[in-house]
Formats: sequence, structure tokens, C-alpha cells
Amino acid sequence: MKKYNKAGVILLIALCFLCLKTQCTEIQAAEKYKTINLAQQGKQKVGTTEFYANYSNETGRWNVYWKKGKKEGKFGSDQNVSPSIFTNGKIAYYVVEQYDSTISKCVFYKTDLQNGKTNKLFGVNNEEDGDIVGVYGNKIYCTIGIDPGNLYCYNLKTQKKKKVMNDVTIASMYGKYLVCQGYEGDPSPQKIRVYNMKNNNVKTLSKQLITYHINGNKIYYAEYIKNYNKADFDGSYIDYYCNIVCSNLDGTDKKILMKNRRIKGQIDKITSSYFTYRDSQDWKKVNKIKW
Repeated sequence: MKKYNKAGVILLIALCFLCLKTQCTEIQAAEKYKTINLAQQGKQKVGTTEFYANYSNETGRWNVYWKKGKKEGKFGSDQNVSPSIFTNGKIAYYVVEQYDSTISKCVFYKTDLQNGKTNKLFGVNNEEDGDIVGVYGNKIYCTIGIDPGNLYCYNLKTQKKKKVMNDVTIASMYGKYLVCQGYEGDPSPQKIRVYNMKNNNVKTLSKQLITYHINGNKIYYAEYIKNYNKADFDGSYIDYYCNIVCSNLDGTDKKILMKNRRIKGQIDKITSSYFTYRDSQDWKKVNKIKW
């Protein structure tokens, strides 16, 4: 039977524990930020933190709360807090909206959910809408204004804010990229751009976007060409032609998966092997097209 050195065994166990601890630390550090809309989605949990909100008809504002283990708190103190929170479960960014007949202002805040400490970041006048949409290193990104708004970068160290893109109302974070659109709720084809938070590069993917879906580093989108019936207004999505396109998020490796496809309805989902759409004559009917 082999004899093992006691000190060596102890060292091996210690190294195994260190590796396990390092893996756990890396997993925790990799926890992703996400936007949660408590008004639409209701109670949400990110990591080990729960978020919930209620609307007060008496005060005419949202009350937004968080709970992490035995710790809990409320965002804002008797303020109109937007129910849209940007968080990774440890840090939360939120916006307080102040508006009446004479004042329109958005104020941005950061709360450390580990200790409950809140810091005011900055405020902007004459704007009724603002959202935190991205975090990269010591910088946060936010949209200010609506239809169209603009994309701003705020440096947490220097406490300085600058505009980095015009005509951005909606932006969604995917790793180091922000996928940006100019208008919210606009049914007509619109421009889609990708902003790289690491090197500040901007890439226009399409000027005639209908819809898109992202899987990993790939973006799949439908690009409007023309209506089947010229009498229909552009973007009516009743009967039209489009291309189904795939590329990396930075716009490279672009491929047309399906060209000049006629669609009678609204596209629901696009994947690497098929897309689905709802029939314009019967919205309960879902058609699946493979390539």
C-alpha cells in the first residue's frame, strides 16, 4: 500500500479548495446585468435579490422595492421611481422621473444591494424619459429622451457624461455590444445599429429592420424590401417581401439565409434554421419556414 506525505495531501486539498473558490468567484463575477420591467413582468428575481413594485393611485407614482436575504429596501424616498431597473442582483441602477406642468427631469442613481448604499449619479433637465441600458468597466450607458432619444456614456470615476450616439430610444446589452433602435413601438422598418462599448465603434446592420433575435454572438434579423401590394403603406406587415439575414453582432460574417421571401403576416421568431410568423388572416395560426 502506498504511503502519502501528510503535508503533500494537505497541500493538494488546499489547492483543490482554492481552484473551487476561484471558479465560484469567476462565476459570480460573470453574473450578467439585465433590465427588469416590474410594471410589465411583476415580481422578479436576479441572482439572490428579489425586486417588486406597486403603483399608488393616491400619489400617482411607482413604489419600487428590493430584498436580498434579510436585507431589504426601497428605491427612492417618496419619489417617482421608474419600474425599469438595470441590475445584476448586486448592483442596481434606476431612474427617478420628475415631471409636472413646469418641470421635466430624470435623475440617475446607483444602489449597492450588498450594503444598501445609494449614490446619485447625475440628472438631466427637460427630459421625461431615461433608462440605464449598459455597463462596461467603469462606464454606464443610458438612453435619454424618446422617439428618438440619444445614447450617453457616464464615467463613474470622472463623473462626466457625454453623448455617443444620436437617434437611440431603445438599446439592449449583449456582452460588450448595445443593439440600438431609434424608435419605440414604431411598426415601420427602421435602422438598427450596434455600438461596441469596448472600442466605441458603431456598425449599421440594416436601415430597413423589421425584427431581430439574438443567439450568442449571432444576430438574426428580417430586412424589409417592399410590399406585395403597392397600395399598402410601408411596414404595414400585411403582405411584403423581406430578406432573412444572419451576422455576428459586429456585422462581420453576414449571410442571407433566405432572399426575397414573401410574408403574409408578422414574424415572431428567427433562429439558425427556421423562422415563424403569424398569419395576417388568422393571428392564431403560426407558420414555420425552414431553410
